[in-house]
Amino acid sequence: AEPKRIEDRPGAIVKLAKILKEKPAKLEKKLSGDRAFVYLKRKVDPATAEAVRALGITGISTLPEPKRFYTNVSLA
Repeated sequence: AEPKRIEDRPGAIVKLAKILKEKPAKLEKKLSGDRAFVYLKRKVDPATAEAVRALGITGISTLPEPKRFYTNVSLA
């Protein structure tokens, strides 16, 4: 999130809290700082990411995050 670009912060917090399954107070704390960028929640499933994008809130976006898969974990 880019907190300074969010126009309706209280409305955005309510909508995001439902989708991200977070407490509104936690999101408010993250968005009220003076940082230019902040993660609201990381490593969400694709459906949750799509729901966030569908809101169309300016200043809120999703970023792909790579994840490693070890196919032969117990080998060696």
